[in-house]
Amino acid sequence: MKEFNLEKSIEEVFKTLREKERDILGNRFGLFGEKAKTLALIGKNLKLTRERIRQIQNSALFKIKNSQIQNERIFAFVHKLSSNQGGLISVKDVEEKLETNSNYALFLLEATKNLKKIKGYKNLNSTFIDKELEQKDIISAEIDLAKIFKSKGKAITVENLIEVFKAKSKVKLSDETVKSLIYSSLAFAFDWKGRVGLSIWREINPKSARDKSHFILKKEERPLHFTHIAELITKENFAGKNPTAATVHNELILDPRFVLVGRGIYALAEWGFKGGTVEDVIAEILRSNPKGLVRDVIIEEVLKTKLVARNTVMMNLLVKKQFERDQKGLYKLAKS
Repeated sequence: MKEFNLEKSIEEVFKTLREKERDILGNRFGLFGEKAKTLALIGKNLKLTRERIRQIQNSALFKIKNSQIQNERIFAFVHKLSSNQGGLISVKDVEEKLETNSNYALFLLEATKNLKKIKGYKNLNSTFIDKELEQKDIISAEIDLAKIFKSKGKAITVENLIEVFKAKSKVKLSDETVKSLIYSSLAFAFDWKGRVGLSIWREINPKSARDKSHFILKKEERPLHFTHIAELITKENFAGKNPTAATVHNELILDPRFVLVGRGIYALAEWGFKGGTVEDVIAEILRSNPKGLVRDVIIEEVLKTKLVARNTVMMNLLVKKQFERDQKGLYKLAKS
């Protein structure tokens, strides 16, 4: 939803400033084609101290926050968005809503009146709150949310999490504020079903090729060829480098969470699939049924745990010396 030309809107804001103020803010935030620079580098270029650059920056932002320019649509939009989210808004929120980059989003939030940035807390370092909210309450709420996950040990829906939070936390925040906190904090992430959990959980926020593959199979809920798994990992846009198909194959074959159920096809062991050859699976089935089973029953049992053709199962029954068929047509393990 692109309601504004943000660059032009900020150009209008800059017209209310002196030239030096414009230069410092443009360079500090990385606006209008500039790269974001440190206070020290800007000071070196302008032959001013780092502290003097900070003073001019803060003075310029104060001027914007307390001028009639705050009545412009761009600032009204930010206030409305923040209000709808319970007074908590992140740089990512503005990026997505205005289809802009983080530099412009950050400047807009820094220049909006009645918003203050959460400081000194890395999980919320790109988050702003309404002046009526207390930073300590937001941080306490995030800690309480994390405790809920540690006690449950599994991901849950946002709605359920908010209900548990209201019942257990002493911090009193609106549902909208808590929901915005869940989406903004780096402490939390979402799984393949849209449930929220701790971002440090590897099944929620996978880092390795194995964990990314586990995420994909859980999401797809079906066995997949290793090349397809690699393709879906790339499409998922996980953090870090995407593994090659060969890496996926090499990693999964060593992990007991995964079972090779066909030619290059992997399933999750928790789904009931079995490893080993078709011969191994047949032997295990017959070992559990010493009185013997007819061919069709054996085939159906094998196909529950291996993705192979029916003919493959029949051929194994016929050619493998460890199986024998009696006069009643029942297959049993051959006597040693």
